[in-house]
Amino acid sequence: MRLNSIIIFIFLILGLMSISNAVTNLTACQNITSSGEYHLNQSIVNSSENICIDIQVDNVSLDCLGNTIDGISNAPTTFSIYINNKTNVSVNNCLMKDWFIPIKIENSNNLSFNNISLYNNMDSILLINSLNNYFSNLNIYNSTNYGLVLNNSNLNQLDNISTYNNSNKGIYLYYSDNNTLNNINSFNNGDHGFRFEYSNYNDINNSVYIYWNF
Repeated sequence: MRLNSIIIFIFLILGLMSISNAVTNLTACQNITSSGEYHLNQSIVNSSENICIDIQVDNVSLDCLGNTIDGISNAPTTFSIYINNKTNVSVNNCLMKDWFIPIKIENSNNLSFNNISLYNNMDSILLINSLNNYFSNLNIYNSTNYGLVLNNSNLNQLDNISTYNNSNKGIYLYYSDNNTLNNINSFNNGDHGFRFEYSNYNDINNSVYIYWNF
């Protein structure tokens, strides 16, 4: 009897582990209210939501699996992914288009965004009051305003980013210090490739850009 009880206990533990490690599949816009791993299993087309995916908890991994999150013609105050006051969130392998701002982040730390294309939006990425975040392998183009904006955001790292054919600035830092930018290509933008205002001690390496202003 004791051996049977031990075996049953082990199976229960394994079952709970498999549940805790399960992937949640998304097929439409929704709020993420539980920590864990999420996969977007199909593209979202012509979403009329103001916020398509609102990540409301810490410790979330979202993989779009190469699928698209599509809004409606840059409708005002619409966001593809919104994160406020969160930590330890990763977003990977997404295409986002036709949003007011596809990625808006406020008051959040230790986030990562990798392998993402953003096009035909107003501002593609807006980071406000956020620290220690990592952006890599981004392709940002055809924004009707800015490509990527850091506003009062310090100690972030940007690697392998192309931002081009945006109507205003490719990359804009405003009151943002001690950020690191590596392998950035910013060109054919309507205003500056880079523009830094009231921003100090930012480190730029192996980058190509058109125009530089402080």
